[in-house]
Amino acid sequence: FSELDWMVKTAKSNNASVTIVIGQKVIRWPECYYPDWVDKSNPKAVQPAVQDYIRAVGQRYAAEPAIKYWQLENEFLLRVFGTCPKQNLENKYLQAELDALRSTGTKTPIMLSASDEFGFPWFGPVAEIYGFSMYKHVWNPILGYVSYIQPGEYNLFRAAWIWALRGQASTIHELQAEAWGAKGQGNEILPYEEAQKTMNPKYLQEVVDYARSTHIREFDLWGAETWWDYKTKRNQPEMWEAVKKIVSGSSAQSQF
Repeated sequence: FSELDWMVKTAKSNNASVTIVIGQKVIRWPECYYPDWVDKSNPKAVQPAVQDYIRAVGQRYAAEPAIKYWQLENEFLLRVFGTCPKQNLENKYLQAELDALRSTGTKTPIMLSASDEFGFPWFGPVAEIYGFSMYKHVWNPILGYVSYIQPGEYNLFRAAWIWALRGQASTIHELQAEAWGAKGQGNEILPYEEAQKTMNPKYLQEVVDYARSTHIREFDLWGAETWWDYKTKRNQPEMWEAVKKIVSGSSAQSQF
């Protein structure tokens, strides 16, 4: 736990809150990082190990005040993204993992996340928070560079219906603040000129305005490591400075 302990301690010492993402499919490609000693092709081997892991982490940080949310899995039912055996990604396993985390006695709210840009949580378990991602400018292997056309009001509608039907608050757990390009899954390695096609300070402000139009109270900017990489290794601090400006003046409001 040494690295995670350090992260939590550092966040707390800087009055920052933390969301811990836990599970078998988490953030950053390839998303699923199974240890060598588990047979990842066999759900009967994976599930007991995953639940033991979730209970161990949950028990360690169950009462940690710096942790604002648990995020259980990341877009768990999105089977087309990441190098994850599809047979491990089923609703019944997500429910078992949720039960394992709750068995630790943690009072920290638990977030489950959507598996696409448009969906509703019609099926599957219910946690306290429902998170979904919002992107505007992306690269598609068929269409090339494209921009999503749905208005922010669509996500306002989605959040309202989720609250009405399932009693879950909504948050934007992944708001695009980094490039999305064609050169592999590591967007932080994109050439700077290509990265500009899907993310730059102008696009960042556009995306933040887009998120604010949903009236959802909270959204997490996605891509801090890329701003830092550009600033410290490429002498391109524009995104870092743009984020600082936006965060210092942020005042998102919502009824959800």
